[in-house]
Amino acid sequence: MNNKSIDTRQGFTPLGFSKKGFSCCSSWHECDYGKKECAISNIDNEAAVYCNCYQRHHKICLEIESSKFEDLFSLIDENDIDEIFQSFENHRNQQKKQMEVQSIMDESKEVRKNFLKQLSTMSDHQVLETDFKLFQKNDK
Repeated sequence: MNNKSIDTRQGFTPLGFSKKGFSCCSSWHECDYGKKECAISNIDNEAAVYCNCYQRHHKICLEIESSKFEDLFSLIDENDIDEIFQSFENHRNQQKKQMEVQSIMDESKEVRKNFLKQLSTMSDHQVLETDFKLFQKNDK
């Protein structure tokens, strides 16, 4: 049997097995997980070619051509990878800062809420005294 590239492995065999490969079929006990001849080859002559168990024991190679990997890696520059990782780090730092700012804003809302709650329980005279004290503090 001849080698096939993953690019040509599309579709299904006559019995419906994926040409992208499959672990084993329901007849695994007859072929002993691919150690013997394919038990369904008389019904589906393509099944053994795409059965991972059969491939393992009969050395059928259905791999991507190594030249395609070499082409892919030749396009990747080490500096590009560094930039990508740096952008991830920058993004993570921005998220941390946003979380810190959000925490401060939440605390500030809580302080204002408590202050307003306290003001609502005070008499007009107490409110004026508090305002006057705050004004004197800020004026110094």
